[in-house]
Amino acid sequence: MEQHRKVASVFHTSLLCLLLIVISAPLFSHMIAYGTCWGDILVHNTKILRGITDGVWPVHLLYHVTVLAASRLMGWGDGVRTLGQASVFVLALCVAAKAYITNDLLLRVKLSRRSLSLIQKLGMSPTTFITLLTFGLVIMAPIVVNPSRMWIGQLSPTCWHSPTLIIAAPFGILLFYYGYRFLDQARLSSSILVALLAAINVVAKPNYFMAFVPVFLLFALYRHRLSKATALAALSMIPAIIILGIQYRYRFAYADESSIVLAPFHVWSARSSFIPLSVLVSLAFPLVYVALYRNALVHRSMLGLAWGVLLSSVCWAALFAETGYTLYHGNFFWGTVIATYILMLVTMLDFLTVRTPARATDATTKRPFDRYNVVWLTVVAHFASGIAYLLKVSLWHSCY
Repeated sequence: MEQHRKVASVFHTSLLCLLLIVISAPLFSHMIAYGTCWGDILVHNTKILRGITDGVWPVHLLYHVTVLAASRLMGWGDGVRTLGQASVFVLALCVAAKAYITNDLLLRVKLSRRSLSLIQKLGMSPTTFITLLTFGLVIMAPIVVNPSRMWIGQLSPTCWHSPTLIIAAPFGILLFYYGYRFLDQARLSSSILVALLAAINVVAKPNYFMAFVPVFLLFALYRHRLSKATALAALSMIPAIIILGIQYRYRFAYADESSIVLAPFHVWSARSSFIPLSVLVSLAFPLVYVALYRNALVHRSMLGLAWGVLLSSVCWAALFAETGYTLYHGNFFWGTVIATYILMLVTMLDFLTVRTPARATDATTKRPFDRYNVVWLTVVAHFASGIAYLLKVSLWHSCY
């Protein structure tokens, strides 16, 4: 029976990854065909050509080096078209990797009786249900009605147009997970793995690490006080911080046209007509879940870490900006994308395992209502918005 379950799990996971590759590969291919007006892939592929010819590479170059290596390994060469083919291949695999990691984490949880009952009513196996849930998480988006505001100004957990963010997302999830495991059981081997993942995150796209590092160190200090474990946590962050310092020196220290300034809500207010509403529609699922199940949370410390990193990323996005032509590009918002996705994932992990009675009482009407179904309604709304956003990107050629 256990062997059959493992085979079914491998089959469903493989099918899920294949489906996402089939969906995302044509999407990325069309983005390249339509040029810079639809996504950033062509922009970054042009930077690869510049790196080859002039030796000038972006500071976060994991995407660029990976695409170039993939193109050469497959014998495609260094042309614009061949780099485009390699980028589609690499990015589709990154989307599949994000789904694989998400699915693996969801399969590890012990489902509550209520979750098992729901799965039985739907006529599915737990593996099938988790696979569908993973697909929903990978594509989910803020709950918005206005199609023109599905990305701009929101804290979206999904991004289809930034290749550097797409390649960074799987490593961001792994950094969070193994960082949390280190906080639980501080070991030297764990700190080395966390250090490696932190460095990869910075090389891929530093925004998530910038949000993660202060929260991680504060949690380590709170959990282990002044101890060897806290010292290991701090040491594990040093290589990534050094790389980040080099990136800053290379990108901003000698740049006349751009710099980092303190500009509270300047960029966000230009991208959102009402910031509190943007936050509400972006985080409806975790906010509703915490509000209704605040006394029954299972993974409190993991949820706390996820919320802490998200708040840190929001602070970076809200308070800082780049000057020059990139001012309204919102480059400090990239960390919120990965942080929001991880919060959604961790909240789902907790929701699937919560074991309190589903009935609660409305304080105003004094009548019982099913909070379990209320939470699922917000989840479905996020999933539906994700499908709408994917259709918008695919059919209307707009990622914003």
